[in-house]
Amino acid sequence: YHEFSRKSMNMWDHLGRKLDMEIGLLWGGKISWESTDEGALCIVATRARGRCDLVQEIAREHGYRRFLLEKLVAQSSSEYQRLVAFAGDLQLKVWVNCKTRAVPFHQRAQQRFDPNDSIQFSVFAGNHGLATNGTHSVDLFVFYDHAS
Repeated sequence: YHEFSRKSMNMWDHLGRKLDMEIGLLWGGKISWESTDEGALCIVATRARGRCDLVQEIAREHGYRRFLLEKLVAQSSSEYQRLVAFAGDLQLKVWVNCKTRAVPFHQRAQQRFDPNDSIQFSVFAGNHGLATNGTHSVDLFVFYDHAS
């Protein structure tokens, strides 16, 4: 947990502008989100266990149609596939928090890569957080490669 700074608040304002929606933030010892009438965006940053069920519950009971999820999204590929199917059935928009591509350095680097050229991408790291940090590395490769 971290204290909110002015920079953090600016980040949420920037995200809202990028997604063309209002993001309401309430602070009272814990973070909670207040939706607009459309249920603008729900950020789910819980432990992965039970997250997919929680997203389904929030969509059904509270009408949210847009979600930003923390990684790892699910505890198993079958749970992940159930969430993908559910999101497709209800036409939900779901993003995963892979913020590294938003870093200005990576944005500038990606602009220099020609989508028609092959790239070699190597990552050297320790054993700490392989699943979560590895996810950022894979996302950067996809981003650099201009893949959709």
